Amino acid sequence: SPLRFDYADILDPNFVEPDGENSLDTDGEGDDDPAEAAASESDDTSSDTSELCKTDCLQRELSRVTELLSNEELERLHMNIQESSEVYNDDQLDEMKRTGWEVLPDNIVAEVTNESAVDKLYDGYCGPSRDIMAAAKSPLKLFYYFMPKTFWRKVAAQTNLYWRQTLEARLQKAEEKERLVTNRTQRSSAQLRRKLEKFQKISPHEVVQWVGLMLAHALSPRKQMDQHWNTREVGVLPVGTFGRVMARDRFREISRFIHFTDNTNQAAATDRAWKIRSVLATLEKTFKEGYVLGSRVAIDEGVLP
Repeated sequence: SPLRFDYADILDPNFVEPDGENSLDTDGEGDDDPAEAAASESDDTSSDTSELCKTDCLQRELSRVTELLSNEELERLHMNIQESSEVYNDDQLDEMKRTGWEVLPDNIVAEVTNESAVDKLYDGYCGPSRDIMAAAKSPLKLFYYFMPKTFWRKVAAQTNLYWRQTLEARLQKAEEKERLVTNRTQRSSAQLRRKLEKFQKISPHEVVQWVGLMLAHALSPRKQMDQHWNTREVGVLPVGTFGRVMARDRFREISRFIHFTDNTNQAAATDRAWKIRSVLATLEKTFKEGYVLGSRVAIDEGVLP
């Protein structure tokens, strides 16, 4: 069974409250009743249809609105929707590179003056915010403070969207490969489609688990990712650690389709960081809310030219 956290915390991605609204999707443990499973499958099917309809309607409305806006208005709309800092184009970045910096000669120490007028601009509390101090009591709560559950739900939704967007291309590739088969009866296009559509939708908690396994791999790397599921112990991780969290094939599926934003969005053509824009937008917001700045801030490497 999948690895679970060792206490029932409301922020646990495997913990579901009665209304189910404040928790990530469960991993389906305990679904032993066939009738319940069938009902759940039926609900999932209708949910998929509803989601597809909503997505199509949203795309049509988005296309209609964007046709009425100028390029500048589109950039501003993108910034507001993503709750992120402003996105600059190449010309603006080049201009910043030329005029946005005062370069000091090497081995020169810049003088720092203490101005009471500047210090009085803000003389209140500075440091960690009250919310983050409460979250800091638990590593899990702190993790979900910076990367909230709403973010992981969006990642799961974008990952499933990418699966749908690439379905026809993958089907075409499977058909081309099937035509080369000579040692058995070739499967029809309908059979190949049914096989591809057996894919189980990725849940938010699975994305969190996938990230955890990637971090574990970074701390105890192997030559190939699949080797983490071997039964022979190598390195510091006990045998079966990865398998208790997630099956190898499921990990492969998530690795293949994981996406943070929609590739078809118009911003993808101009925003160099679009692939991870939702990650940046989330961290910009949560980091700002987690710390109260004082009157003087050392930027350090944050704005290297």
